[in-house]
Amino acid sequence: MPDSLSLRPKETVADLIRHHRRPLAVPVIDIENFRARAVAICSAEVAHRSRDFQRVERALGLGFDRWLEPDCEQLGQFPHEAHAAAALIWLSHLQTHESEKRMPWSGVPFRSWREDERTAWFAKRRTLWSGFLRQVERYRTVREEHSDRPQLHLTLRSGPQGRVSKGGHEHRVRCPSFETAAARPPQDEGGGSTPTLSHS
Repeated sequence: MPDSLSLRPKETVADLIRHHRRPLAVPVIDIENFRARAVAICSAEVAHRSRDFQRVERALGLGFDRWLEPDCEQLGQFPHEAHAAAALIWLSHLQTHESEKRMPWSGVPFRSWREDERTAWFAKRRTLWSGFLRQVERYRTVREEHSDRPQLHLTLRSGPQGRVSKGGHEHRVRCPSFETAAARPPQDEGGGSTPTLSHS
């Protein structure tokens, strides 16, 4: 068996995969909106985690059943990738909650909700928004520890879907900048379209 496939004493499969993983170059997003920029960066990290895991899986001759092990791509992930993925999960819950205001299942417009119902809605939104911000900030903090890595420059390309395309690699030493204004009231954060990533 090749040395690359041999597990050292007390080494797990996750350790082996982590040893062969390569992180994404630090993403830099040319988008002013905080939420859109955070989504683009975190989505780029999660997409890279999936692609690089599959590369290592092929290189080591491993085979994971995605049906039986749907979270296998988390094996050997980097801490910043875990925070990026967690941020997207918080955002998913946040967007679902926000949709209840725009189009409630009851069919009753938000302005017609009882005062206690509106208060509860805003309280939950603050909780979800805080969770999203917390994971984005943790991602940024971990990424700063590796600020010497090359940058992956992403730019916002005009179009109806607000697609984000990969540009060239920039080798300036700079970490992605997030607005860390966690104190900003959630209602000040505009919705806008969520950019998707194009790897073509």
